[in-house]
Amino acid sequence: MHNHPSGDPSPSAADIVVTQDIIKVAASLGIIVHDHLIIGRGGHISLRDRGLMLFEAKAGGSDRGTSAKPAAVNGNTAID
Repeated sequence: MHNHPSGDPSPSAADIVVTQDIIKVAASLGIIVHDHLIIGRGGHISLRDRGLMLFEAKAGGSDRGTSAKPAAVNGNTAID
């Protein structure tokens, strides 16, 4: 969770990339990231609700009990 001092809680491309990096590293440690919230003036945005949690840690598949697997991708999100 973090805030956008501009007041606009819309996620930037960097927010999405950093979230995916955090999910991958957390999965290697056996930690599941459930959501990333961005707080702005008068509201918030959930990356999970927006379909921007592109990888989710799932039980099973690695030495630590989790693995990163693709999740649903928002139609407006491009993956290079």
